[in-house]
Amino acid sequence: MDFFNQYPLLRSIVLTLGYTALSGLEMFIGYYLFSKVTQYDDTVEIFEKKNVAAALASGGKVVGTAIVLGFAIVTNDRLWWAALWGGIGILLLLLGYKVLEWVTPRHHVDAEIGKGNTAAGMFSFLLSIGLAVVIGTSLT
Repeated sequence: MDFFNQYPLLRSIVLTLGYTALSGLEMFIGYYLFSKVTQYDDTVEIFEKKNVAAALASGGKVVGTAIVLGFAIVTNDRLWWAALWGGIGILLLLLGYKVLEWVTPRHHVDAEIGKGNTAAGMFSFLLSIGLAVVIGTSLT
């Protein structure tokens, strides 16, 4: 560790690479987990059926995950703590997505997204961003 203190630029480069690698991995894991909790196949809906609602909802989850990870990096001075809090934040985003389904039983937002309802996709996108900001700012 004393070596990195002597070369702060090298230390910054190594930490940047570490944060990027871990965050990238967590983003892929988060996207995978989100794709497992939706009632539709994200990849088929987006790339084969050209479902804009699914693209918006999935994009919101990806951006939301990035926001949470960004806050985790900024608020933690250790790589592993940032990864831990980022993972906790992603799990909270997943929980928030499931809560959306529970509090809107009459509308079935997930099913509407699967049917191509762009308004439902945009609502899900914005909810993901809003939740990410709240979760991210509350990470310690």
